[in-house]
Amino acid sequence: MVRRRMILVPLCLLLLIFLSFLYNNFFIFNRYLYTHEPTKDESENVSCQSHTINQTDVFRYAFTGCQMSYEVSKALHPTTTFISDKGSKGDIILNHSYSYNHLATKNREFIHLLCSQKYYDKYKYFFKTDDDSFIDHLQAIDPEFHIGCNIFSKFCAGMAVYYSADLLKLACTDLSILDKFVKHDDVQLSEWLFDALAKNNLSHKVCSFRDKFIIHKQYQSKRLNLFFTPYLKCPQLK
Repeated sequence: MVRRRMILVPLCLLLLIFLSFLYNNFFIFNRYLYTHEPTKDESENVSCQSHTINQTDVFRYAFTGCQMSYEVSKALHPTTTFISDKGSKGDIILNHSYSYNHLATKNREFIHLLCSQKYYDKYKYFFKTDDDSFIDHLQAIDPEFHIGCNIFSKFCAGMAVYYSADLLKLACTDLSILDKFVKHDDVQLSEWLFDALAKNNLSHKVCSFRDKFIIHKQYQSKRLNLFFTPYLKCPQLK
């Protein structure tokens, strides 16, 4: 009995040390990712002023549904018009289900639409989400907002991306880059945008991903290209 206690005591101590290590290196780190706000060293714009960004400043673009149905809303306000395979009104009308390659064609049409209609003059920010992003889009334009997902959540948010109208306007100077996109997973607004900037030696216009391209935290995902920047680039005062 005494020998068993002598064995159990150090085992319990080791278990406590291990649990403490997990807490300090995982739980606290995860909490940090949720609550951390950038310091002055991380950004000259720690957070945006209240009411700097509102619903009508943001254009939302999303993939929705298990069958990759395609939906685009013109803004986050009550008068929004949907571009969808489920509706009959909108700038682009998708009348049927389609293959992934057909989706790539529709993506190209959509990008041409954004540029030809000068959507960069209508909205300050463009916002893309994946189909598994269970988020309130009205809250998502709040720089203090954090996607509602934690380490215990089985259904974690996918990805939400912001980029500025200035960047879209620059990329619209070259739509020929779209010709190389033939597969559905190649045609993303962000990939085209940065490829177009690089091709025309305009990459220097983008100070960093931090300034123009914000990925809200994406956990429990196979994707690794994460930038934890829970804030928006504030518009410069003129």
